[in-house]
Amino acid sequence: MAVTDINVKPMNVYWNGSLLGSTSGGVEISTEVQSTDIIVDQEGTSPVDAYFTGVTLSVSVTLMELNAANYNAMIGDATGANYTPSAGTEVSGYGSSRDFTSMLALCQELKLKPVGASDDTTNWTFFKAIPVVDSLSFAPDAASTMSVTFRIFKDSTKQAAISYGCYGDATQDLT
Repeated sequence: MAVTDINVKPMNVYWNGSLLGSTSGGVEISTEVQSTDIIVDQEGTSPVDAYFTGVTLSVSVTLMELNAANYNAMIGDATGANYTPSAGTEVSGYGSSRDFTSMLALCQELKLKPVGASDDTTNWTFFKAIPVVDSLSFAPDAASTMSVTFRIFKDSTKQAAISYGCYGDATQDLT
């Protein structure tokens, strides 16, 4: 039997329109489906049905290019903040300035495009994504890395069937 549908496709990762550079270990899309079991006395404890109640999506990636642009985007523009002291230079970091603010309001588009793809037909696009830096690694014998998980939220301006994201050409009108 011939094997024809195996793909080896590293992805370019774009957030808010900017390419985030080299990655390590691939890109992983995780899904978790929530449901409520329907149990009736007449059937004992076995569910007779389940109702879909939601889905949680996330995208995990390890960034290799730790530069000012990526620090500003992944930390400063997302769950941390940027600050420029008077007569100083901008820094990115964490503090209390984002406490009790909407993550959805800070979301931007996350696009995964296969390296070498000539069109958008094999892209994954998530309309409302926010990066959360899981860890930063600095070692004397390995490249420094930033592990990031993008939380995905629903975009209520898109069709309900694809309101979190989609595979394929998202440049067309999906409202």
